[in-house]
Formats: sequence, C-alpha cells, structure tokens
Amino acid sequence: MQLYRANSRQKNIKWSRKGSRRALGGGKGFIVPAAESRFHQLMNTSAQGVLIQSYDSSPLFVNQAFADAVGYGVDDLMNVGSLSYLYSINEFAKLQAFFKRAVFNYVPKKSSDFCEIEVKHRLGFDIILHYSISHVKWLGRPALLIFATDVTEKNLSRQALSLSEERFRDFAESATDWCWELDNRLRVVFLSDNFERITGLKKRAFLGKTYIEFIKSNFPDARFSEEQITWSDNFKSILLRCEKFTNFEYFWFAPDGNILDVRCSGKPIFDKAGNFKGYRGVVCDISEEKNLSAQLNFHATYDSLTHLANRRHFDSKLSLAIDEAIIDNHEHVLVFMDLDHFKIVNDACGHAAGDELLQQIANMLCEVFGEREFIGRLGGDEFAALIRHSSIDEALRITSSLHEKISQFKFMWEGKAFVVGVSVGVISVNRETESVSSLLQNVDSACYIAKETGRNKTHVFSEEDDDLLKRRGEMHWAGRITQALERDDFTLHAQQISSINNYEFPSYELLIRMKEGSELVTPNLFLPAAERFDLSINVDKWVVRTAFKWFSSHPSILSNLHSIFINLSGKTVGQKIFLDYVINMFNEYKIPPEKICFEITETTAISNLSEAVNFINDLKSIGCYFAIDDFGSGVASFSYLKNLPVDYLKIDGTFIRDICSNEVNLAMVKSINDISHVMGKKTIAEFVEDDATFAMLRGMGVDYAQGYALGRPYPLEDMEAAPPFAKSNV
Repeated sequence: MQLYRANSRQKNIKWSRKGSRRALGGGKGFIVPAAESRFHQLMNTSAQGVLIQSYDSSPLFVNQAFADAVGYGVDDLMNVGSLSYLYSINEFAKLQAFFKRAVFNYVPKKSSDFCEIEVKHRLGFDIILHYSISHVKWLGRPALLIFATDVTEKNLSRQALSLSEERFRDFAESATDWCWELDNRLRVVFLSDNFERITGLKKRAFLGKTYIEFIKSNFPDARFSEEQITWSDNFKSILLRCEKFTNFEYFWFAPDGNILDVRCSGKPIFDKAGNFKGYRGVVCDISEEKNLSAQLNFHATYDSLTHLANRRHFDSKLSLAIDEAIIDNHEHVLVFMDLDHFKIVNDACGHAAGDELLQQIANMLCEVFGEREFIGRLGGDEFAALIRHSSIDEALRITSSLHEKISQFKFMWEGKAFVVGVSVGVISVNRETESVSSLLQNVDSACYIAKETGRNKTHVFSEEDDDLLKRRGEMHWAGRITQALERDDFTLHAQQISSINNYEFPSYELLIRMKEGSELVTPNLFLPAAERFDLSINVDKWVVRTAFKWFSSHPSILSNLHSIFINLSGKTVGQKIFLDYVINMFNEYKIPPEKICFEITETTAISNLSEAVNFINDLKSIGCYFAIDDFGSGVASFSYLKNLPVDYLKIDGTFIRDICSNEVNLAMVKSINDISHVMGKKTIAEFVEDDATFAMLRGMGVDYAQGYALGRPYPLEDMEAAPPFAKSNV
C-alpha cells in the first residue's frame, strides 16, 4: 500500500512518500501484512475517527472511533457499497462537491481542506462531524483519507452563544435603558448605544474612565454639590465591597441643558475562581416617571389654580405647628381669610373671572405675608396663613396692611370694575390648642364675626367673646338640624286661622318643631342656624313633603280646610331647585294647589324682590296663594307691597298685642288693613290673645285672626281625632 499526500498544501497528512514506504516495508503496489496490521492497530486506537473511501463513497477503511461516532459497527459500515446513507441528499451533494475540489485540486491556495457535515446517527438524530480530507492512494487506487471529529456539542455551544449574543443585542437595542460594564479596576469598558441616544453624549468620551471620573465629567465643578459628593461616596463604598445594588438614583446633565433623572442597577462579576472581574448593569431614564410623580405630588399638596398649599397640605403643616407649640412652648398665629363679594364677580362674569380674581388675591397674599409664611387656599374663596413664631399683635399689623392693600385694589374684567374685601379671623396657636379641627373651627367663627360686623375687617378669637359664643351655639344647632333631617326628628304642629266676619272653613298654619328627647324645640332656636348654614332649603323640603304626604292620606280633612299655610325661609324663595321640588310634590301627592298658601317674610320679599316675584308668579300660575308674614316688622313700604302679587298680609303680632292700649299700634293696624283692602289683599292679625283684641279687630274689618285666643298649636296628627268640619267665624 502506498500512502502519500496529494499535494504539499494538504499538511494535515503526516506521512511522506518515503516515510510511508519505509513504514509499510514494501515496494509500490504491495501490502506488507505486518505493516497493515500495525496500521490497523494504530488507527483503531486513535480517538479521532478515520475513514478511507473511494471517490464514489465506497468504504475502504473505517476505524472504531468513526464507527462509534455514527452509532454503527465497523463491519456494518464496511459491508455496504456506499456510505451515502449516512447523509441527507443536500449534505451528500455538499460532500461530493468538496471531494471534487480536493481530487482535482480546485481549492484556492489559501483555502482550507476541511468542512463540517451533518451525519445521520444510527439512532435517528443528526450529528456534526468535522472532516479533514486528503487525497491518497489505497492499494494502488486513488482514495480519500478523512479524519473525522465530532463537533456537535461545540457547534451547539457556539450556536447558543451566538443566540445569546444576538438576544442581548436585541434587548440592548430595543430597551429604553443603557447597559454598562466596569472592569476590575472600576473603569468603564462598555456602554451600549442607547447611552448616546438617551444622554446625547458620545460614549467614547467616557470609555476608560473610572466611575468617579465618569460621574464628575458630567457635572461642572460648580454644580457638583455636596449632595452629589455624598451619594458618589455611597456608590463608591458599594462598588468597593463588590455588592449587588438596585435602583440607585442620581441625575444627569444632557448637552441641551435638560436634567435627566436616572436609576442605576448592577451586579459584580466573578470568574470561576471567585476573582472579581468587574461590574455589569443597566441605567434607565426615569425622568418621565419623576416628572409624573412630581406632578401627582404637586396636585396632592398644592392648589392647581393658585399654586398655594391645598387644604390637606395646610392641615398637615398646622398639625406640626400645634405639636411644636405644645412640646416647645412656642406661639404661632393662624390667619383665616374669606373674600367679600367674590360671589358677585363669579355670578356676574363667570368662573373664568372668578378664577382670575383668586389668582390675583393669592399673589397679593404672598406679597403681604412674604415667602417666610405658609399660605394655603382651603377651598372656594377661603385662604389661610400660618405665621410661625409670632404674636397676635404682629399678625394684626400684617392683616392691617392686607386690608389697606385690598381696599386700594379693583378687579377689572372686560371693562367692568369690582371692589372686593377680605374678612379675617385670627387665633393664637399655643400649648392650649387642642387640635387642627378645633383651631380651624374657632378661627372660622372669628372670620364670620368679622364678616357679620362690617366686612373687610379682622376679628381675634377669644373664648369669652359673646358673638363667638352665639356663633358656636348656631353651629351646634346646625349639626343638630342635619341630624334631625337624617333621623326624622322633626314634627309638625298646626295652629288655626279663623275668619272674623265670614262663615268659612278654617285654615291652619303649619309650624315645625324639633324633637329633643321628650321635649320639643321651637323654631326660633334652630331656624336662624338653618338660614346661616344654608340648611333651610332642606328643612323647607321636609315640611312640604311631610305636609303633603299627611294630607294626601287624609283627604276628608283636607277637603274641609280653607287653606294650609306653609312658611318658607328667605334662602329658599327664588331657588329653581325648590320650585321644581314643590311642583313634583303636587304631582306626586295630588294636593290641590288652591289649598296651599306659602308664607314669606317681608324682608325676604324685598331683599330678593325680582326673584321673589318670579317665584310667587310661578306657583300662583298653578293655583297656589301667598302671604307676607310679620308685615310691619321690617323695612317694607306700601310701594313695595304694590309690586308683590301676594294674597294675604299677616300683620305683625307686636302691633296686635297691645292694640287696645296703644293708639300708635292701633293706627298702624288700621292703616295696614285699609291699604291692603284697597290693594285687594286680605289681612290676618297674629298674636290675638284675648276677646277684647278680637272684638277690636272685627270692628276694624280685619279678615282673619290667629292666636291663643282662637287656639294653641297642636300636633298635626291630632287633627285626625277632632277634624275641623264646621264652618265658623268664631
């Protein structure tokens, strides 16, 4: 056998012509058995697969390593005509093309004489063999010597690594973060492309720098503050300890002047021996998150219109001031401010004008109180200021300056000028202060007194203040009214109104009472609080609903009544929501409108004349009647009365009580009665308490009488036991 290299470029064959002839011990074309035996022994002990085949893929020699690699026995491979079954069609064609180049020496000078081929294992899966091919002669015939190495695992590892690298590149390019790496000397050795996209900086300017140089290079010296130095030192201590870290936040100056908030996370890298090799990590831009958080925090603590502290934030500061006053015995002052005439601007010009006024007032407050004091908008047109470490006298000097400034202020809107004021309450915050709620309640009461006693002035809270004690009492009744509405703690009484000169069915005025345990509270105690705290409309709704419901279930009693008189408060008259409510009650309970007469006071009618007239006309149009209550007690004149479409005048009881002994009152009653009749209105005398008064009223021609002489008020439900069936003129 002759074994030699096909040409000098195929250096993987280690036998020369001369050497091989000497080794095999024979001349050309002869096989020396001893040499063949040694060759077989040498090849079969080799860990590398060896295959010698003809050009048509017929096997000439196969060693054990090659047979093991493909899962067959040596004899199995040698006893077939062709080894083509080891390859797929495509792989076999690829191999044949390679053989052709090897045989005819088509391989370029610098090309390799090896290839990787997919080979079918006997068990059905594919393996990858690395073939190193040489042209030899075997038994005098041309043949191919193939050294085969199984590189399946190596290729899989290489593919996995390539996939991992590709996946990393995809993640790095698609992520909004930038990736970084430090070496074991904490120098920057890698920055992903996103670094340039996010920061606007060139990464080459930072590669090779230590982490501290990396950080400081982004900060001009004047801007590298103590705060940055502190967190830089903290960052350094983490890195030197080779610890993993997450969510380490700092900020970054972009070339365009913007400041980026970033969050950094990283983990140390160690080799298999446990030696520190550096750090890898990511930095994400959290500027948008920070901005959103700042906006949410701002809206949670500041008023979006005036940019002053909102109620919640102001209360928290006030709570801290109270704690400080109690613990350290410090004194602060709370100033509470309520704009005067704000509603006029809002109603006349709209909410845009109201908002502009609030903004201008907020700016004025900042000027007057200064940046040192804490100012807030508590809601609507209410503001407050906390003057720390101050006294009442100092606060009064500031509020005096505020009144002077606002008195010179005119709010302009679309060519219209408005004058506004501010009513102020002042209270000391000291170790006696109980809580935020009590403090605000007391200073609000002081502000209310300032508004009630002239507006655009300051009132200082004092526990001994009579006005504040009255205000506190009203606040108590306001809470009790709300509770009574929820618990249905009100009840109705009825007092008869009788015709003096004509026979007709009686009328009744309905009077509200509040249940207080086993006692009944008269309306003069709680209705002023209802008016003051805007609860009167709810009380009036309760009266209308309760009365209509009761008479709807007692139709026989209703049919034998001339009229039912129901009192309305001043704040209810003119409100469309109440007008709609009353009409709905008529529809729901089927009460004849001509049976109902609503009473309003003369003060209410005159102070809201146009609204009152519209309200009266709307209900009169469906059949209702109206009466002016307590006529003569207010500021009304007959000229106003001429413009009010009412049906009855109830003459105030202060004139009726001593009509028999007081000539002035007698003259007043005669005048009211005569002019009312001229205007086509009927009169009702209140507080008729004896027969002499009744007789005098009859003599004057007054139409109706009401008072203890005719009957005291009694519970409405008692009317069922003694129904008023009979007509009478008393």
